[in-house]
Amino acid sequence: MRLNSGHLQKLEALVATGMPGAYKVLIFFLIQYIYDLGTLGTIASWQSIAQIVGFFTAIGWSSLVLVRVAKAETKKDRVEVFNSLSIMGFSTLLVCASGILIIGVLLNMIEEGIQIIYWATAWTFYQIPRHYLIALRVYRKAIAMDVAVIGLSICTILMVSAEAASVWLAFSMMAAGLTAFILIQRGSNADRPNLGYEFKGLEFGLANFLSGGVSLSLIPLAAIFESEAFVGIFSLFISTMGIALLIPRAISLNQLPKLAKIVDLPETLTTHIALMRRQISLSNILTSTVCLAIGTIIILRLPETLSFTSVSLTFLLIILQNTLSTQGLIDANILTCREKSRHLLKINIVTSTFFFIITMILIWKPINHAFTYICLTTTILSIYRLNKTRHYANSINDSHAAL
Repeated sequence: MRLNSGHLQKLEALVATGMPGAYKVLIFFLIQYIYDLGTLGTIASWQSIAQIVGFFTAIGWSSLVLVRVAKAETKKDRVEVFNSLSIMGFSTLLVCASGILIIGVLLNMIEEGIQIIYWATAWTFYQIPRHYLIALRVYRKAIAMDVAVIGLSICTILMVSAEAASVWLAFSMMAAGLTAFILIQRGSNADRPNLGYEFKGLEFGLANFLSGGVSLSLIPLAAIFESEAFVGIFSLFISTMGIALLIPRAISLNQLPKLAKIVDLPETLTTHIALMRRQISLSNILTSTVCLAIGTIIILRLPETLSFTSVSLTFLLIILQNTLSTQGLIDANILTCREKSRHLLKINIVTSTFFFIITMILIWKPINHAFTYICLTTTILSIYRLNKTRHYANSINDSHAAL
């Protein structure tokens, strides 16, 4: 059976969505195989902290790139929007890098701070141009960019020592992103961007940080409460599980540019959302089942030094948390397309504050199975976030339909 253009684009969207996850799985397995679990745990921790910083330097601005580039009519307009938002992202990166360096000096952790800056810079240069390509649905170019990152990273692992691996892996990602940025400018005749600054990008970044940052903080927190072996196994599970989440994320990613264009057409939007909810729900059931299978396979091959019960319960809670988060993708996308960053911010301030309080209590006064309780907290907060996001999205849609 031949694929038509619609099916081919959906397949390309699936691959494009999965490439960052595939990068992590492949690179993490190679680091473990070529080096050791300790090196994997260290690099995974630096990368996770850098990705948390990246919510401010990359993800918030990328959200605006997705919405505004999709709405722009000409290439010139699209590139001008992209350049303007990119400058804002890079300006934020400079501020964050300075802050990280100062903290590193104060805590006598300069080397760790520098490594985090490398990864934060790489992540910013990688994500912003990638989201430009996704906004235009030119998934093949996004995939080509990811293939370049993976290829350079594999060469790095095969050629450099464990001590130099982190730096060169970050440079590999940065080089691919910078090349994509330069290629985007070709033939655009874009005017020089205005040097303004929109705090809406920071609001989206903070909202994403407060939600996704909670999940990304789990690996560094595991490093505090658990052994290096546990951190390595947990990192592998998180990265491998990402493969199973490709289908719902691909549906969400593929539909976001269209959603941005029809968000002010109530009848069309209602029909489109109903279809998306069915697709997300069915794919969520499938992916949750696959995640359970992945977790089972990893658990059956656990080292004897790790607790079967503790690892199993942790994996189960993480799967449930991801199931709930996936179910809220559509409502979050609606708020993003309407650029309602404040609503997302309110929800995530509540959840993150509660998570921070619980985490600080457990760090201050550790108890048995503390990390398991942290995972339980994230699951409960995911239920709250799902309900509140849906409430805000429905309220805004109803108010627009009434106009």
